[in-house]
Amino acid sequence: PAAIILAAVLISIGIFFSHKINLPQTASLTKNQRNFQPVLNSYAPLFSLKTIQGTEMSLENLRGKNVLLFFWTTWCGYSEREIAGLKQFSDLYRNQIIVLAINVKENLSIVKNYAESKNINFIVLRDEDGKTAEKYHVKDTPYHFLIDKEGKITGVWPFYASMENLKFLIDELLKGEQ
Repeated sequence: PAAIILAAVLISIGIFFSHKINLPQTASLTKNQRNFQPVLNSYAPLFSLKTIQGTEMSLENLRGKNVLLFFWTTWCGYSEREIAGLKQFSDLYRNQIIVLAINVKENLSIVKNYAESKNINFIVLRDEDGKTAEKYHVKDTPYHFLIDKEGKITGVWPFYASMENLKFLIDELLKGEQ
């Protein structure tokens, strides 16, 4: 009986430590590692991109503000369906969140013409080489990341997001701020 109890204790300890080691420990990551870990409650990977007007914009400079990153392309039907909802969302939450629409790997003139034809009322950035999308592990568009004032990812929504989906993400974030 003592051998069985000892074996059970050792197995329990082994299970505990194997699970403990596999748990993500965001707080223990170095700053460099955090910049490349796009998971909930980790710091959002930093980037600096140009707007379609040519102004440089950095995520780091938006600390202290809530940010919604929307990765998209003009040729994606789901991205196109979502633009109207994002315009409403941007108007509704204008003083609470900044919407950054990051276009992935498309020609400036195409993106600029598209944004003008759709009367986009939020900031459109260009990820010319796709490196920012890679940092966020975005394989398909649309893709959304909600980033809090501290620069941490508090919500991730892959693929198409309705107005209700987006409101759910931001309402959860704003609840936490009160």
